[in-house]
Amino acid sequence: MFKEVHELLLDIKAYAYITTNIDKGMEMVKTKFERNQKIYDLTKKIPSKISSLINNGNIFYLHGSCDNISTSIFNNENYFSFYDTPEIKKSFTRCFSGRFTVLFIGYGLGDYEILTNIFLAAKKNNYLKSISHYSLMPIFSNDLNRITIEERYLEIFSVCPLFYYIDYSNYKIILEVLKKFKELVNDIKSPKSEIITLIDSA
Repeated sequence: MFKEVHELLLDIKAYAYITTNIDKGMEMVKTKFERNQKIYDLTKKIPSKISSLINNGNIFYLHGSCDNISTSIFNNENYFSFYDTPEIKKSFTRCFSGRFTVLFIGYGLGDYEILTNIFLAAKKNNYLKSISHYSLMPIFSNDLNRITIEERYLEIFSVCPLFYYIDYSNYKIILEVLKKFKELVNDIKSPKSEIITLIDSA
């Protein structure tokens, strides 16, 4: 399932892939696709013009890579100083400028600093009241009250939750969800609509 998830992610025509995971899932499967994607470990070196690199399906490791454990982010001190970096703030401002649609998969929205940067970028770009981004979220059918709560909370960040039930299939249903999402996205013809950034932090 691990390999299948990453293959489906890279098969979606995304503008860039940004992950908080440190595993090499995307690197392991990227050779299957005919895209000249570059990989950036942002804890090792932050490119001076990182915002301009958000294209061509490039892959960004926000919290580091298992190849560079010494520079990966595991404690609060490194975590907060990383997100306070001017170039990281600029990249968030660009990602959430209204030009891109961001799909969150996993626990990316559980990161306080990510949410804060999303909010500040949305506020700066004056589109807080419009839904511009989406988040795939697993849910059990007996937890329907959570839907309204999540919708109202994430609306603050211009994010709409897309729920999928995991009552009987556990998390394997994410494979079918991604397949459907891939079909929808890859059929879109508008150049503006095809610009989609994924944050994978499963």
